[in-house]
Amino acid sequence: MIKSYKESKSYEYATKVVSGELIASKFIILQAKSYLKDLERKDLYFDLEWHNKVSLWFEKVCYVPELNAPVDLPLHHAFWIEQIYCLRYRENKRRKYKNVYMQVARKQAKTFYAAIVALFELVWGADKDAQIMCGANSRDQAIICTEMMGKIVKKSPILKEYLDDGLLEVFTQKKKVTEILYDNEDEGRLSRIEAMPREPGDGGNPSAVIIDELHEAKDLALLETMKSGQGLRKEPIVVIITSPGHDKDAPCYSVLRDKAVKILNGTIEDDRFLPIMFELDNEADWDNFDELIKSNPMIPYIEPLAEQLRERIKEAKNVGGAIEVSVKIKNCGIWVDAAQTWIQQEILLANDYGVTDEELLGKECYTGLDLAKADDLNAFAIFFPNVRQDVHVVKMMFWIPKDKVNNNRDGVDYRKWVQQGLMIEQDGNVADHVMIARDIIAEVKKYNLMSFGFDSKYAIMAVLPMMAEAGYEDELKPVGQGFKLSPAVVEMQNLIKRKHFDLRGNKVLLWNFANTVMRLGEQGDQYPAKNKSGNKIDGVSALLTAYTEYMRINADPIVHSGVIEVW
Repeated sequence: MIKSYKESKSYEYATKVVSGELIASKFIILQAKSYLKDLERKDLYFDLEWHNKVSLWFEKVCYVPELNAPVDLPLHHAFWIEQIYCLRYRENKRRKYKNVYMQVARKQAKTFYAAIVALFELVWGADKDAQIMCGANSRDQAIICTEMMGKIVKKSPILKEYLDDGLLEVFTQKKKVTEILYDNEDEGRLSRIEAMPREPGDGGNPSAVIIDELHEAKDLALLETMKSGQGLRKEPIVVIITSPGHDKDAPCYSVLRDKAVKILNGTIEDDRFLPIMFELDNEADWDNFDELIKSNPMIPYIEPLAEQLRERIKEAKNVGGAIEVSVKIKNCGIWVDAAQTWIQQEILLANDYGVTDEELLGKECYTGLDLAKADDLNAFAIFFPNVRQDVHVVKMMFWIPKDKVNNNRDGVDYRKWVQQGLMIEQDGNVADHVMIARDIIAEVKKYNLMSFGFDSKYAIMAVLPMMAEAGYEDELKPVGQGFKLSPAVVEMQNLIKRKHFDLRGNKVLLWNFANTVMRLGEQGDQYPAKNKSGNKIDGVSALLTAYTEYMRINADPIVHSGVIEVW
């Protein structure tokens, strides 16, 4: 048994992270600093008896099923586990943390340690009538965690002895472990672990809730149902252990991770919420092996992991697309914005040269209009070729009905974008096409408009007649959508990757880019798939429409067997 918290693994990890001896993400560094401050607080103390229990349970009692042996608790896992059980309030000796958000890449033993935490609560937790609920995005996923518990019980000699003596009882459905009961009359303990049912009802009275892989959940209803039943528990706890995903609008990212970031940055305070995020500081580092330990802290502990990561990264760089996204999420621990990357975010951000509005006055331009359904986002793109040598500038206009701002279900802050001047808010619950036409006419008068490209689906209502009346009838050109945008997709993608665009850091357009998924046609063409994209892509559609017109007007003649054709 240790004699001071300074002998603990959590303290060792925190001090080495803060000193720079161990490589860690900025968020882990911030939490390490917070932990070291907590150890000096007068109202908190490090409980050495609980530390002894944790060390015995995690390093001696529970076996790794694949190894048929126990293992030493890795420093980074000790960091969050010891904070849960050992950091306590002096006033009532109860643990500090009630909620834990732990995020890490796949294959980092997170399900194994989630299972051990649940078994610890079952046998040695503070609540002797413990009800531990294990959940995930689906019941099948939840059963993966309880199945891991069953394997640990069968492989660990002490737990196997409990099983043989009848203290532990394992229940299965279709040969999968779904419940574990611990009944010890001598200790006055009757506890149960359960995989959450698909319909949990009122949530029961859980003392502990263990959630594995929450990143795909569309809402937090299941979690809130469980938490609502913890009111009478002495030491309730919710532990969420997840890898990242590809839906930043989902509540795992937009609510839980967002709260974790704000706590670590000092924006908000919550003394009962423990944020642990093993992730890269920059998405651009995803192929930098030296940085990957930030999101893969098990690299020093699992011998084959390093080689597997190198192979996966090499494959992702060669293939790209969905493979790249999969590697970023599963192996590199990165949240991405859509199920398939079109253009990487770091490349888009590099296309920024600080061109001012004054430099655009009187310049040649090509425009694209994407009017959405009545109550949605509307986009207008203005493309200026070669404003500076090899720098093509994009200026965007967006309109959105006020009711859409107030009743936003898209997971972004429309109100903030309106305040920043990135969007124009219109009264009511439908788009005002007359107002949009007036805004467009007032804007294009500043430039030398060469072509006004549009998707004819909605533009004919008011915008086209008003543009014609304003003297732009000859510039109005319908542009086919779908696969007809493919040439613009390919050429624009190449120019952006070579950093020849100035996207001017437009946050709405960058969001649209992040949401864009490309559909691949039978002839190798590619074009935006609105029904497959993560969210709104109107700005990208408008820009591709504008660029299609630029290519049409500026295409060089192509000679085929003596016949001159224009693209």
